[in-house]
Amino acid sequence: MEVVIFIGLQASGKTTFFRERFSDTHVHVSKDNFRNHKRPARRQERELRAALEAGRSVVVDNTNPTREDRAAIMLLAKEYGARVIGYSFDSDIDRCLERNAKREGVACVSTVGFYATVKRFERPSADEGFDELLSSRFTESRFEKPFDPLFRDHMVKAAMALMESLTGLYAYTESDEISLLLPREWDHFDREVEKIVSLAAGTASAAFTHSVGEPATFDGRIWVGAQDQTVVDYFLWCQFDATRCCLNGWSYWTLRKEGWTVADATKELEGKNSPWKQEMLFQRGINFNDLPTWQKRGIGIRNAEETRTGVDPRNGEEVEAIRRTLTIDDELPMTESYASYVRALLSDPKTT
Repeated sequence: MEVVIFIGLQASGKTTFFRERFSDTHVHVSKDNFRNHKRPARRQERELRAALEAGRSVVVDNTNPTREDRAAIMLLAKEYGARVIGYSFDSDIDRCLERNAKREGVACVSTVGFYATVKRFERPSADEGFDELLSSRFTESRFEKPFDPLFRDHMVKAAMALMESLTGLYAYTESDEISLLLPREWDHFDREVEKIVSLAAGTASAAFTHSVGEPATFDGRIWVGAQDQTVVDYFLWCQFDATRCCLNGWSYWTLRKEGWTVADATKELEGKNSPWKQEMLFQRGINFNDLPTWQKRGIGIRNAEETRTGVDPRNGEEVEAIRRTLTIDDELPMTESYASYVRALLSDPKTT
């Protein structure tokens, strides 16, 4: 169970991000949902507490500009044993104002109100007590929505760098996330968690930055799968998440590209199930089943061996050498077939 705290100016893309990544798995709590309430903070606390008591993960979708604002939410989250994840939306002020101007009715914030938030804003820091602090800024203006093959290629290069530098068993990437599976017997750096996390984040950041040509940063964390089936279940969940995000992203951005506002597109999709969204896309000429497999299932990078023929310089005779290489799987199987794929990696890490 987790509480995700959005942090950013008005019109910085927070609700859009919720729609794309969290709408199917997290309860949406926002003061915007009860603008006329006399005590919106108290109402928000009640909704947050009710969701946590029910064992639900929550996204708190407000500006949350100050450390004090965020501390109150963290305190309640920790009371229920929930992880706290901060998402910082560091959008350009002028761009936020431009987006805000296109809003209608109460969704449009006054210029005075907007700059009041700017004045109060305190940049979030890990020392506030977040279990994880992330930023959504980098992809905002650089890549096509909902998917961009160029961004995919950058992510694959970062995943391959992790495989090579940390001698991974398998890497899986979807959207802006990479999961690296290390062999059970892996003992680099004496298995020191802080060392491994810092090197993994640094390696991914450096590889992605080198590929894209602009500074980018990744964070990292370690998860321990004590049993093979637990590892299989983890990667199955990752692939399920990729499929969910793909459908949500295509649904949302199809409407946005038709001219729908953020608010209208979000409202139209709220509470709609997968068949409804697929039918909505189909009516607009998009067959979800025909979309590229990598968008729906993610991409895997695994170790393989290949035999190469060369010449021994000592005697001129032809010799065969076995070399380790990395194979990119952008047509991954799904469900039980994917489970078998991962099991094969665990039982024989050299081949699949």
